Amino acid sequence: MKNIIKTLKFYKIQTILAPSFKLLEAIFDLLIPIIVASIIDKGISSADSSYVLKMCGVLILLAILGVTVSIIAQYFAAKASIGLGSSLRQKLFEKVQDLSFENLDKIQESSIINRISNDTWQVQTGVNLFLRLLLRSPLIVFGSLIMAFLINSKVGSIFAIIIPVIIIMIFSITQICVPKYEKIQGKKDAILNITKDTLEGTRVIRAFGMEEKMVQEFENQNGDYTNWEQRTAKIASLSNPLNYMVVNFGIIAILIVGGRQVNFGVISQGQVVALYQYMSQILIELVKLTNLLLLLPKTVASARRIEDLLDVENSMKNGKEVLEDEKIVLEFENVSLNYTEEGQATLKNISFEAKTGEWIGIIGGTGSGKSSIVNLIPRFYDVSSGEIRINGKNIKDYDWRNLRENIRIVMQNKVLFKGSIRENLERGNGNLEEREIGNALEIAQAKEFVEKKENGINEMIEENGKNLSGGQKQRLTIARSIARNPKILILDDSMSALDLATDKKVREKLEEVKKDKILIMVSRKSFEHSKSG
Repeated sequence: MKNIIKTLKFYKIQTILAPSFKLLEAIFDLLIPIIVASIIDKGISSADSSYVLKMCGVLILLAILGVTVSIIAQYFAAKASIGLGSSLRQKLFEKVQDLSFENLDKIQESSIINRISNDTWQVQTGVNLFLRLLLRSPLIVFGSLIMAFLINSKVGSIFAIIIPVIIIMIFSITQICVPKYEKIQGKKDAILNITKDTLEGTRVIRAFGMEEKMVQEFENQNGDYTNWEQRTAKIASLSNPLNYMVVNFGIIAILIVGGRQVNFGVISQGQVVALYQYMSQILIELVKLTNLLLLLPKTVASARRIEDLLDVENSMKNGKEVLEDEKIVLEFENVSLNYTEEGQATLKNISFEAKTGEWIGIIGGTGSGKSSIVNLIPRFYDVSSGEIRINGKNIKDYDWRNLRENIRIVMQNKVLFKGSIRENLERGNGNLEEREIGNALEIAQAKEFVEKKENGINEMIEENGKNLSGGQKQRLTIARSIARNPKILILDDSMSALDLATDKKVREKLEEVKKDKILIMVSRKSFEHSKSG
């Protein structure tokens, strides 16, 4: 919980003020039964209407003060909890951006999304309720106990018996629910995962007529989650009925013992009413406290999942060197790669050299390790053995952000972001000039279709480029990488969606600009305008 507590320290003032104002509200609530007893014993019994009106005025004043401090407390609790939730989401997002591909391969996307959204919301809600009830509920419960003993020790002993019984019941139910809530969070991950896979693979699912199978898989996962949630809810739901039962027995005992004490003249009628009100307050606060304690396991489970992600140590150690040379030499020396320790080697003893101005072609069949080679250059993965050097220095010695600023890779998957064409191009290099945009589009053979768009370069692209054809998306991803003017440009089978004529034009344009960069092209077929390597 260290990351959450550390983040909450930024809202130290709010976390102190929220329970403090709730403490004031609790004190006002504890005074009300005493005033009511006074009205009955001194005002009503002696028919003193002026005293009754005066004390009613005090009750109204206490109510106004109680509402005021309650609103203030709610404000500070909301500010602290919402601020915490916002900060945690930001931290988690930044953490995910900083993790290596190796780390991300081990964590499901659905789990990451669930932690950033659902788990942070759960922690935010739990902290809000915790700040509001941290001091108020215990003070009301134990304050009522003390007030009961001050009124009459015999009746106070009933409070002393009732309160521990309820507390034991609450903690017993909570202990049972804690591990179950952790399981439930994992079940949510599974539902989100199958939902994500179904939405992303809708076309494939329909093409193969797998709709019923996917519905059945979702039904199984959803049913499993529902069963766990229902079983846990049944246990948790026992809390309030048991609380009401025990407290009502306490109220009955108060009325019996208190009635006898009134007959003997030990206590007054007003004091019996006050004792009844204190027991009712205990009931209300214990119900609130129960809800808090039942929410806390969910909060703790979510907090642990957030902590687990924030505590993931990057599998790569960052270097400090900066690549500043205009001319560069890239060397692979006996490079091997295993994606997992137990798995087979994907690459074995790969060696080659490339210099600025050269065009390197990597050709091979599907699954031959072409993409694995190019993913090692920007350090998406680290070599299992061997060494990759740039200008004689191991790439592990370079700061990876600086390294990746000088390397641009066009992936096999054509990924575009929601926004304008300009915004997508500027993701590769912010604040591009019109000349740079035009040049990148021209090289990628995208200028013609962009100019035909109604809004030109400001045309909006839907999520993942859904309003563009495969070839248009591919050309824009090429243009985005070229716009950065990198020292190493990698095209990883990134012309598969282009027709032969467009493919040839792109290669001819790349031939013109490769003099100041290393150009690496991955393909499953031979290409005319490349040099073998």
